[in-house]
Amino acid sequence: MAVLYVRSTDGNDADSGATWALAKATLAGAFTAASAGDTIWVSDNHAETQASAMTLTGPGTAAAPCYVLCANDAAEPPTALATTATISTTVGSNMNFNGFNYFYGIIFQVGSGNNTVFINFGTANTAWWNKFDSCSLRIVSTHTGSAWAIGSSSNNSEDDQCLEMENTTVSFGSVSQSIARVACQARWRNTASALLGSIPTTLFTTVTGSSGWIDVENVDLSAAGSGKNL
Repeated sequence: MAVLYVRSTDGNDADSGATWALAKATLAGAFTAASAGDTIWVSDNHAETQASAMTLTGPGTAAAPCYVLCANDAAEPPTALATTATISTTVGSNMNFNGFNYFYGIIFQVGSGNNTVFINFGTANTAWWNKFDSCSLRIVSTHTGSAWAIGSSSNNSEDDQCLEMENTTVSFGSVSQSIARVACQARWRNTASALLGSIPTTLFTTVTGSSGWIDVENVDLSAAGSGKNL
C-alpha cells in the first residue's frame, strides 16, 4: 500500500504527494492519486479552503478503505497523530463524502454567512462507508435551511451504506439546523462535549420514504440542556 502526503502551506496537486516536500495541496488531489488501502498523511498545519462545492470520494473499497490521518509533519513518516487540520468550504458550498474512508483528527467545516449549505454523506444510491475518529463536523453558515444529509433520499439499500463517528463533535450555526436525513446506518459513539455552536431544537430527522437508523452510545449531549428534541 502506498503513502501520500497533504500540506496546504507548500503543497501542489501537480506534485506526486510521495513526500512532505512533494505534498499534495488538497485532500481531493491526494484521493485522485491514491489507490484502495493507501494511507494519506495530512499535516497538522493543513488549512484547506474552497469557495465551491467539494466532493471527497476516496478510491478505497470495503475490504481496503483509504486512511486519512492528521499528523505532526516534523517526521516522515509521522510519529505522532494530531487533531488540528482543517478542510473547509465557504459561502453556500456543500461538502460531499463518498467511497470507503477512515478519517482521523480533521475539522471539516462548511459554509459562511447566511447561505444554505449541506454536508452530504453518500450522494448516490451506492455502497459507501465513512468513519470519522477524533474529528469535528461543523456547519458554519447561519442559514436555517442548512443541514446534514446521511444517505440518498432514494436510498433502498441502507445495509451497505454507513456513517460512523467516534469521539467526533458536531457544530451548527443555527438552532433550526439539524442532522436532517438519516436514510442509512449511522453510529455515533464515545464523544465528550459532543455539541458545539448553536444547539439544534431537533437534532435528528428522517426523510419520508427512506429507512435508516442511528445508534448513539456514550455521547455527551448535555449541552442541549432542556427544551430540545433528539
